[in-house]
Amino acid sequence: MLVEGYPFIEEEIEYACKHEMAVTVKDMLTLRMRLAYLNSEAAKEVIPRVTDLMAEQLKWSKKEKAKQQKEAVEYVSQFGGPVADKTGAKLKTATYTDLRDIFGLLDDDKNGYLDERELGNAAQLLGFPFKTAVELKAAFKAIDKDGNGKITEQEFIEWWNKNEGTLKVSMKLHRTMSLTAENEVAIDRLLFDDDKRKKL
Repeated sequence: MLVEGYPFIEEEIEYACKHEMAVTVKDMLTLRMRLAYLNSEAAKEVIPRVTDLMAEQLKWSKKEKAKQQKEAVEYVSQFGGPVADKTGAKLKTATYTDLRDIFGLLDDDKNGYLDERELGNAAQLLGFPFKTAVELKAAFKAIDKDGNGKITEQEFIEWWNKNEGTLKVSMKLHRTMSLTAENEVAIDRLLFDDDKRKKL
């Protein structure tokens, strides 16, 4: 076992180097094993061992090993700590920061608000697609409280946390979707991928 509490083994590293073209430590801990998404502290702890194992397989020099290790530490340090166990917690109880991050992800043109198309995409992404264009329009109108054709971050958060149950789609989401560690990691990955795309 590579690290206590996680199902990763050293042989995976050898296999990824030989058969999956893994060539960086940061790639191994993020895209291959996903440990950085689950617990960045555990990932940082195993960077030296992963570096040694990859160096052996890929015949790295001391200079390359040092470079790989440094890059991995810097990269993994950008991730959060362990994912909290939120099994059974309803998505409406997500923190304000969680919701701001989700809003930022859904605002794909980065103009600071959601339009009707983005709300439809959000529904698809979050697992509660609207059945008809009429249902989408009704939901959009209900969320867009000031009627200006734009859903602001605050309107989105208020809608998400709505307790009255008057919005059918919101209630469906609250009943059916739990924010598990797996959901959280998926959202983190989408946010990370979005940041990466912006830098390219």
